[in-house]
Amino acid sequence: MQPHEGTPAFIYQKKRSKGTFFLLPNARTLKYCLGIQPVLE
Repeated sequence: MQPHEGTPAFIYQKKRSKGTFFLLPNARTLKYCLGIQPVLE
């Protein structure tokens, strides 16, 4: 269940990292900061 590209990164990343994350502009930035694989990749 991957959200489409219009979905804000913090919404689907919140489900993966259980709320421990920074509100960053996109999934690629989240991947580098959290060291996790983003949904949109």
